[in-house]
Amino acid sequence: MLNLSMTSLSNLRPNLHQRLIGMALAILFLAFFGMNAEAQSFYKEKVPRENYLQAGFGPSFVYADNGGALGRLDFNVRPAFSVSYGRSIKPILDIRATVGYQFYKSREASYYNSSIINEWADANQAIESTSNIIFADIMPTFSLFKQEGHTYRNSVNLYAGAGLGFLMAISSETMLKNEGTYMENKVRPAVYIPVRGGVSYRLDLYSDISLEGGMLMSLSDKIDGVQNYNAFTDILFQGKVVYRRYLSKFTGVN
Repeated sequence: MLNLSMTSLSNLRPNLHQRLIGMALAILFLAFFGMNAEAQSFYKEKVPRENYLQAGFGPSFVYADNGGALGRLDFNVRPAFSVSYGRSIKPILDIRATVGYQFYKSREASYYNSSIINEWADANQAIESTSNIIFADIMPTFSLFKQEGHTYRNSVNLYAGAGLGFLMAISSETMLKNEGTYMENKVRPAVYIPVRGGVSYRLDLYSDISLEGGMLMSLSDKIDGVQNYNAFTDILFQGKVVYRRYLSKFTGVN
């Protein structure tokens, strides 16, 4: 019996050694690939995310001839939103392309005195209008603090920029003729200069949120269907909350 037990133990020892060696190899294998994955992840974070995608939404109004009184801030406030794709060029400079939408509604004709309304009617101009305004522009943006890639950016930063854009106002205009009103549909294009600025806050390694103000200074004075009443051309004002996501070169938006 003793010899049989010793023989059984002798037979078990090679199996035990094999199991221990197998476990050690498995641990080394997992450790190697774990370190390799960590190294790859570290490498990916060392590669700067130079491109970003952002979206913004907020209130807006238009400084226009039939839009209200600028001095009293008496405007109809309507929503605006935009989507931008941008790329970092220098630590304090990026360039972005933006497309967006803003809704405009003029003040009612009763807001103005009859002499102004008659003047607009005699010039065949709109006494009221509503517009769906689609805009697109490109602009460089300068930041106050340097941003050395997405991993080395300040928690808070300030930025501003200006560029060039094109818009189309798809409008429904109320006209007055012979004491009666009628509607006309118009598409009014215009070139504009976008000016934007804001303060950004770092949410996490890949995301920012910003409070941004902007104005689209149109080179046309007839977006609203009226011209030569206000001192300046038509200007679109926007205030937005903007969410930005830095894009990975390896997996796109991740």
